Amino acid sequence: MTIGRAARLSKTAKDGVLNGWNQSWDVPNLFITDGSAMTRSARQNPSITYMAPTARAVAHAVGELKRRAL
Repeated sequence: MTIGRAARLSKTAKDGVLNGWNQSWDVPNLFITDGSAMTRSARQNPSITYMAPTARAVAHAVGELKRRAL
């Protein structure tokens, strides 16, 4: 039996681990874009699926760095 690990996305830090940008609520410069933010894994290779939130998180992080907010 495998026990999955999850980093739940949430609107508030009280309800989960990550915000909508896959950014940790507790560690602002930590972005988690692997499968732990997904509710379940497909039977096929999910690499392409993981690339979308990763690209989104990177775009957000770059914007925050340019604003010096991260």
